[in-house]
Amino acid sequence: MNEIEDASTSLPGKVWQALSDPDANTRDIGLLLLRVIIGLLMLTQHGWGKLLSYGERAETWADPIGLGGPISLALAIFAEV
Repeated sequence: MNEIEDASTSLPGKVWQALSDPDANTRDIGLLLLRVIIGLLMLTQHGWGKLLSYGERAETWADPIGLGGPISLALAIFAEV
């Protein structure tokens, strides 16, 4: 046996082969789960609180791009929700 055959029969070799196989759905499912989890974290940890307290934060929100605090906050909420 050569080194390539040894690597493909080991557990990490089998995992790598399954993830790098273009016909495997494992990679697609993993990427989907990653995107959904990160999206939910952005929504719950960042955007939802800003969305609920928009009226309180709008006038005091930072204005880094020169559009005004309320518009900058609305853009931040849009990006995070």
